[in-house]
Amino acid sequence: AWTNTTCSPQIQIYNDGSIGLVDPISSDSNKLWPQMLSSEATFSVQWNTSDAIPNNLNNQCGGCTVVETFRGDTCLCDIQVTEETPFTDAGVIPSVADLTTTLFVGALPPTMYSPEIEYVECATSIACTSTIRVHTLASRPSTLAIDSIYELPPTVAGGPKRFLFNRLSEVHVPGLPGAFFRNPPSFMPSLGENIVSNIDDTWNSANQWDVEAGYEVEALIDHLFEHNNTAPFVAKRIIQQMVTSNPTPDFVTRVVKAFKTGVYNFISPTDAVTIGSGKYGDLSATVCAMLLDKEARTSEYDADPTFGHAFETIVKTIGVLRALKWKASFGQHLYLEDTIEKIGMEPYASPTVFGFYRPEYTAAGSIRDRGLVSPEMQLFTAPHIIGFHNGMASLLNKGLSSCKRGLGATCTQSMQSEGYQGFLQWSPTDTTQIIDELALLLTQDRLHPVARKQIENAYANELSSSGPEEALKLAQMLVLSTPEFHVSSVNPIEAQVHKKEPETQSHGRRFKAIVVLFMEGGCDSFNVLVPHSQCPAKDYYAEYARVRTNGAIKAEQLLPITVPNASQPCGTFGIHQNLDVYKELYDLKEGAFIANIGALVEPVTKEEYFNNLKKLPVSLFAHNTMQTSASTVVAQDVNTDGVVARILEALQNQSVPYKSEMYSTDGQQRLLYGSSQEYTILHRSQGVIPVEGDASLLEHIRALNSNKSQSLFGETFSKTMMSSIEKTIALQDEFEQTTLETTFEDDKLSSQFKHVSKLIKMRTNSDTEEGLERGVFVVKRNNFDTHNTWDMSPMLSDVNQGLRSFVSEMKAQNRWEDTVVVTVSDFGRTLTSNGKGSDHGWAGNHFIAGGHVKGGTMYGKFPDSMEADGELNIGRGRLIPTTPWEGVWAGIAEWFGVLPEQLQDVLPNLQNFPNEILTQDELFRTQLD
Repeated sequence: AWTNTTCSPQIQIYNDGSIGLVDPISSDSNKLWPQMLSSEATFSVQWNTSDAIPNNLNNQCGGCTVVETFRGDTCLCDIQVTEETPFTDAGVIPSVADLTTTLFVGALPPTMYSPEIEYVECATSIACTSTIRVHTLASRPSTLAIDSIYELPPTVAGGPKRFLFNRLSEVHVPGLPGAFFRNPPSFMPSLGENIVSNIDDTWNSANQWDVEAGYEVEALIDHLFEHNNTAPFVAKRIIQQMVTSNPTPDFVTRVVKAFKTGVYNFISPTDAVTIGSGKYGDLSATVCAMLLDKEARTSEYDADPTFGHAFETIVKTIGVLRALKWKASFGQHLYLEDTIEKIGMEPYASPTVFGFYRPEYTAAGSIRDRGLVSPEMQLFTAPHIIGFHNGMASLLNKGLSSCKRGLGATCTQSMQSEGYQGFLQWSPTDTTQIIDELALLLTQDRLHPVARKQIENAYANELSSSGPEEALKLAQMLVLSTPEFHVSSVNPIEAQVHKKEPETQSHGRRFKAIVVLFMEGGCDSFNVLVPHSQCPAKDYYAEYARVRTNGAIKAEQLLPITVPNASQPCGTFGIHQNLDVYKELYDLKEGAFIANIGALVEPVTKEEYFNNLKKLPVSLFAHNTMQTSASTVVAQDVNTDGVVARILEALQNQSVPYKSEMYSTDGQQRLLYGSSQEYTILHRSQGVIPVEGDASLLEHIRALNSNKSQSLFGETFSKTMMSSIEKTIALQDEFEQTTLETTFEDDKLSSQFKHVSKLIKMRTNSDTEEGLERGVFVVKRNNFDTHNTWDMSPMLSDVNQGLRSFVSEMKAQNRWEDTVVVTVSDFGRTLTSNGKGSDHGWAGNHFIAGGHVKGGTMYGKFPDSMEADGELNIGRGRLIPTTPWEGVWAGIAEWFGVLPEQLQDVLPNLQNFPNEILTQDELFRTQLD
C-alpha cells in the first residue's frame, strides 16, 4: 500500500473514476512509463461515493489541474494518505462481516514477525472468540492499536486463516471533502521503489521483482478461484458434460455446495458415506454430488423431454472401441488419425480456445424453440454425422483402419496385414439375446422396444441370408444409428413420422448469390487497408508507421489504389501485398472497401463511450459475442437469429416466395441460424462425403429414425441424421460429377470456394422454373487472432488465391454479375503493438465485390487519425466504428430482393442509423430482376 512520506505523488483522475499514478519528481528518463502523465496505465479504485469523484464534466476538479487526454479532460490532483485505527474497544469483538468490510491491509501470521516484533494472542483484557483471535504487541498487550492483528477463519472450506491489520488506510484529495478512496494493495514496487530505472537495463530475475510478481499472480489466481461465480460455473459445466445440458437450478445448487464445502454425504438405504477432503474445490466431492444426485439417477427425470445431452463424437468412438472389445494388432497403441476432419474432434486439436463447441450453442428446432442449449450438437453437422457413420461401418467391416473412410491411420489390401491396427473382439454371451446385449453395452439399455424389434427383425433376415457374422455387423451398425446411442436421454417415440417440408417452387427469376467470407479470430484489417500518400492534412503513412511500430508494413510493399473525389483522408491507399486480387477487383471497379465498419447499437462518440451515454454491443472485444454480433447484426442481443437467415425468411414471406437455399462449407454458422428453411453443411475440404453402406442398410436407418420423439434431444438427432443422409445422397453423385473451368488450389479456403462454385453450377443449371433463384454461401478462414504475430500472409494468401479462383469461375459460368462477396470478421485489432502482435479491437475495414458492385471506391469514412488523441481512439488503438454492420447489409438485402417495408424486420436497429446506411443504389450499378 502507499505510505505517507515526504514525497508527493499525484493521481490523474479520469471521468469514469479510474486513476493513474503520476511521479511528479523524476524525469521521464528515469521513471517507468506507467508513472508518466497520461500513460493510460490506469486502474479502478473504490471511491467513497460516485458523486464525489473529481472530474471536469461539471467543473468538479476543484484545486486540481485539468489535463486534456484522448479520453477527455482529466484531473491531476495531489493526494494525502491517512491511516486510522478503526477498532479501539478492547472489550468488544467485531463480527467477521464488520472486520472484512472494514479492514483491507493484510498481515503475516504474527509468529513470522518475531523475534524483532513480538505479539501476544488474546491478552487478558482483549475480547476474543473461538473463530476470531486478536494479536496485540507484547509491549502493549491490552491496547488495540494500528499494528494489532485480527486472525479470522478461512474464506473457503479448508483454506488458510486470514490475518488483517487493525488499520484503515485511505487516499484523500485535499480541498475536496468526500473525495477519497480505499488505499489499494500493491504487490509490485511503487514510486521510488523501482530497481530498473532505464529501459536499456538488462532484463533478468535479479532486477525484475519476479518474486513479487509471483505473489501477485498467485493472489489473482486465489481471487478468481474463490470468486462467487467459480463454483456455479464449474458445477453447471460438468453437469452439462455428464448428465444434462439444461440442469435445474436446484441441481446446480447441490453440486455447488459440494464444491464449496469439499464434502458430499451420500446416504444409501443401508449406509452413509462421506466423500471429500473438506477443502474448497474438492473435485471428488463435486463429481460424486453430480453423479449421485437424484436428477442424475432417478428414472422419473428421463420422462422430462428437456432432460439429457448429446455425447461428444470422440467419446462415442472410444466408447464403441471399449464396449465391443477392440484389440490392437501386433501390440500397437490406439491411433486415430485426422478425426478433427472426420468427426469434428481430436485429442489436443481444439480449433479455438473455446474448444470444439460452444456451451451456449442451441440446435435448430424444438431445442432452440424452448430456449434451451445443446452444446455437443454443434458437432451434429452432415459431414461429421456421415463421417462417424462411415467410421463405424469401416470399423465393423474392416477393423480399425482408414479404409472406406475409417478413423484409423492406414489402409492396406489385406485385413491380416500389419497396416490394420486392430479388430473388434466382442461376441455375445447368449446368441438368443444379441440385441439385448448390444442395447445394454451401447445404449445403457435405453433402446426403445420398437427400435429393438426393428433391429431384431433385420438381424434375423440377415442371419438367414448372409450368416451370423454379417448379421452381427448389421445389428451393431443399426444400434449405433439410433438416437439412444447418440444422446443420453430415453427416446419415447410417437406414432407420427417425420414429414418432409414441401419445397418452394421456382418462378424463373434471375439467380443471385451472397457469399460471405468470415475471417474468424479478428482480422487486423488496418494492415489490409493502409493510408499511403496524397494525404492533404499530414503524412498519414508516417503516422500509421509510428502508431503501429513493429507491425507497420513498409510503404513500398503495399499495393496502391486511388480513392476518388477526395472522400477520404488520403487520395492513395495501400492494400496488403498478399491481396493483389483485391487490387485487381478494385481497379476493375468490381470491388470496394467499406472503411471503419463494426458492431454498433447506435452511433457513439468517444465522449459518449467513456461516459456510458449510449448503448454498446454486448461484451465488446470478446470473440464469442463479437462473432455473434457480426453474424446477427443485432449487437445488443446475443440470442437473435442470423442476419442472412432473416434475409431469406423475408424472401419466403413475400407473396411470391423465392426458391432459395443456404449452405455453409465449414460447420455451424450463426449467420444462417433462424430461418424456417434448414441450411446444408458441406465438409470444408471434401465437400460432400459419400455415405458408406448399401440401400438396405440406409433403409433400416431411415426406419429407426423416422418416428417423432418426445425427447428433444432424440428428436433433434433423428431429424439431423435423416436430413444429413438424404441431402448427402441427393448431392453426392452430381457434386462429384460436376466439373469446373477453373483450377482451385488445395488449401481449405480455396476448397470451400470450389464447393460453392460447384453448388452454384449444379443448382442454377437454367434460369427456368427448375433453377434456384437465391443462394447464400458462407465460407470461413480462421487463425486471424494474431496476438503473437503480425504476419497474416498465410491467411491472406489463402483468401487471395481462393477468391481469385472463385471470381474466375463465376465469370466462366456467367454468374459474376449475379454474385456479391462480402468479408466479415469478429472485430478489427488494436493499432498499437503488444510486443509480438495486436489484440482485440473494434472497427475494421472490409471488402465487397461482385459484377454489379459499384467498385473502385471506399464507402464509409476512414479515420482521420490513428493517434491516441484521435476522435475515434478509445485506447490501445481501438477505434469506434463509424459505419455499422447494418450499413452494408441494408444495400445487400435490397439487392437480394428484400422489400423496403421488410428491412426493419431484417435489421432491427436500422432506424438508429439515419446517415450511415448504404443503399442498393449506392452499392450496386444496376438493379437485376
